[in-house]
Amino acid sequence: RFERDNKPKQVNVPKEVKTRPQGEFSNKETLWRAFTKEFYEQNKVNFEKTPDSVLNISSVMKYFLKDETFFDSPNLIKSFNGKEILPNFDKGLLIIGNYGNGKSSMMKAISGAVNKMYIQAYNENWQTLKQWQNIRFIYHNVHDVVTDFECIDNHESKANFYKKFSGFRHCYDDIKKEKIASNFGKTNLMKEIIEKRYDNKAKTFLICNYHNDY
Repeated sequence: RFERDNKPKQVNVPKEVKTRPQGEFSNKETLWRAFTKEFYEQNKVNFEKTPDSVLNISSVMKYFLKDETFFDSPNLIKSFNGKEILPNFDKGLLIIGNYGNGKSSMMKAISGAVNKMYIQAYNENWQTLKQWQNIRFIYHNVHDVVTDFECIDNHESKANFYKKFSGFRHCYDDIKKEKIASNFGKTNLMKEIIEKRYDNKAKTFLICNYHNDY
């Protein structure tokens, strides 16, 4: 009884709880800072701020940040061939502009900036990780996509190719300028990829130069 009554009592000591760092929020200030840094790293020149360039980048950033003032952007086309277009954040983007106006460098820098913020958020376990995950996307030039397809030499690799390009959020640059792929027969590859992405409800961003025919 003495041993029973004097047995040391077990005390539950709470484990130390590590608090996740807040991290950077995906807001316009953070995204702008990350964008300008990435733009310089990719192009070795600073982003040139002109009325047109600022309007272009601010409109795109508002889209990714789901800022409701995006719908007030003068860049936004709300009708085509007499038919009303109802833009919303669940749809992708079609970015059209004159050759050399910075469409490609803008989207490529945004993609690089957001992906770097996501990697940092993941590695440092930020509470805001999901915010960066939700807006990241992968940038491609369509000529590179076609070249990758033409290097495929078996049906399993072909299936993996379509799986890779038919999901997640992807940006395809220089659309309508790609050649017809000649692997596995003549193939309008980008048309097939876009149709598969549509069927999969995968958000797509397209960039093309302005042309009177489209």
